[in-house]
Amino acid sequence: MPGISSLLNIGQKALNVSQVGIEVTGQNIANVNTVGYSRQRVVIQDDIYLDYAPGQMGTGVRAASIQRQFDEFIEESYNTKSSARSKWNTLYASMTSVETVFNESSTKGVSSALTSFFDDWQNLSLDPKSYPQRQNVLSDAQSLISILRQANDDLISVQNQADQYIGQDVAAVNKLIQEIADINSQLAVHDNPPINNANGFYDERARRVRDLRN
Repeated sequence: MPGISSLLNIGQKALNVSQVGIEVTGQNIANVNTVGYSRQRVVIQDDIYLDYAPGQMGTGVRAASIQRQFDEFIEESYNTKSSARSKWNTLYASMTSVETVFNESSTKGVSSALTSFFDDWQNLSLDPKSYPQRQNVLSDAQSLISILRQANDDLISVQNQADQYIGQDVAAVNKLIQEIADINSQLAVHDNPPINNANGFYDERARRVRDLRN
């Protein structure tokens, strides 16, 4: 029969739930500047009911679970846009390096060397016996060869640098994939929703996925 003990028990449960709420709030405040931390909240539910005349009697309140406030749609949208941004930034940097190789704004480049070379042949065709015209063809041919060799060396240097960056990125990706796999293993052990939501591991995995896609 319900009595003073039942009332005290209900009060104790309410205090326990309030304490959990305060602790979760403190956790949220403490991690307000933590990168990748998802705000958490306590899901509060009424506790079991006991059959009793004239009707069921409640036994108080309980903290059903602690959930992280995480929107999968927003996270996926962010990762997709961030990945595209990283792709185009990398492509832009690579194209800028290639453009520098063929930059002819201040020096004689491949285009101007080719123009001079074919102009020399045009002039020589008009006067095949002209010694100066022949010398111009030889001189500009050597200049064109030198410029093409330099451009080739510069492009090889750009390619080697790109290969080096790719190697570093592959190593970083492999490391992140291994870390995500380790977190998944921890989730398999500790995550038991709704009794025990492994919120910390989910946040950690989300951070790794962000790094992976960026």
